[in-house]
Amino acid sequence: MSAFTINFLLYIMPGAAYFVMNTLIGLNSELAELSVLPLRIYSIVCLCIGPRAYFTGILIMKKKTMYLTPSALFRFLGLILFLSTLSNTRLSGANLGITSLLLGFVLEAIFVVAAVTFLRYKPKLCSRTKHSVEDDSTGTEAMPLSNTKSQP
Repeated sequence: MSAFTINFLLYIMPGAAYFVMNTLIGLNSELAELSVLPLRIYSIVCLCIGPRAYFTGILIMKKKTMYLTPSALFRFLGLILFLSTLSNTRLSGANLGITSLLLGFVLEAIFVVAAVTFLRYKPKLCSRTKHSVEDDSTGTEAMPLSNTKSQP
């Protein structure tokens, strides 16, 4: 959360990014003006990188790294898709690149969260399937517990 606070203070507050670019770094005013919007977009990246890193750590701790393999592929395909789609909009240059990068990170974070969610509910899904197979293998149908009448 501290990374977001620093990014917010430097890039989203009016005039702060321009001051840093122009005065501290020494860029000319035209280049500093062009750099402000990509930096504002980039300041949001930490909001999706943090949860992605947390859930990636959970998968690594559980030694389920095979579920992380497709996430990089999803990010790469997302980048290509977003670049081709967003190029038809008014975005160009650094704005287009950083927006596509942000959307690729968001897509990868969604995939990692979905993998953790799948692993959490996988035992419950497998146990339901196992019980239904066992009931079917005995050849008897499961009888309801309520509204049962005893036969003479």
